[in-house]
Amino acid sequence: MNLLSLLTLISALLVAGEIHTPSVLPSISASSSGFPSPNQPPPNLVPPPPSVSKIPNNRSITITNSCQYNLWPAVLTTNNTGPYTNGFNLPPSMSLQLWVSHDWTGRIWARTNCSFNESTNTGPCFTGSCANIVNCTLSGEPPTTLAEFNMLGWQNLTFWDISLVNGFNLPMAIYPSPSGPKPVCQWNPDPESIKDHCPEELVFYADAPVSYTQVAGCMSACDKYGDSKYCCTGDDDTPDSCGPTRYSTPFKEMCPDAYTYAFDDATSTFATASGPQLSYEVVFCPG
Repeated sequence: MNLLSLLTLISALLVAGEIHTPSVLPSISASSSGFPSPNQPPPNLVPPPPSVSKIPNNRSITITNSCQYNLWPAVLTTNNTGPYTNGFNLPPSMSLQLWVSHDWTGRIWARTNCSFNESTNTGPCFTGSCANIVNCTLSGEPPTTLAEFNMLGWQNLTFWDISLVNGFNLPMAIYPSPSGPKPVCQWNPDPESIKDHCPEELVFYADAPVSYTQVAGCMSACDKYGDSKYCCTGDDDTPDSCGPTRYSTPFKEMCPDAYTYAFDDATSTFATASGPQLSYEVVFCPG
């Protein structure tokens, strides 16, 4: 769902009394989900290089790799000033701090099993590739678990969510600091666990169509089939005509905090008052 559609939906829900002011927006604490918040600051934090100018009135987003293997996180800015890098390698137990403008909107995901050429910074990934380059200028190819942010949205609120609308490839959590709802989407980050939570026809094999042995993620029904009833497009572009399906329901059961189809935002978009005191951490494999 694009930003305009999201704001329109939120406004309609507020008028209808479906959601209320930030003090009573859905709040999922890390402890209630069974996963502790990470220590502040994260271990092995890498700040932006000294040569990178600090963005005035910025917001800080720290990306942490708690998986047991290398990741290549990526950032796509959709509005205003994004970070100094849009893609990088992040070894296990490492964190990278990024700065964005106070009114930034964008998404964050991580690529898996990449093989980049060091001289050209190009190469393939199992999941999340953005035209086979390190520094992304496009969205990642699905399936990807997404962290989405609108730092200065409706009524000066900051909105964030975990999205499985494009399928999933990695567990994820978003931890705002010093306070705020902490959505978590967790499963064991291994092929068998992906298959346990993914309808068989949506399992994504990185080596398809050759051997079908490398399970790397789970597609969404929209990306797999392109049908309007799954994509909430065409005649199915309203909340009344597009709801959960047999494909999105397992996603929601696995990750109640995440939104799993285009009009799932009312229960899975989180918000708090915007301000310079706030920072965010996106953690891959938070368990």
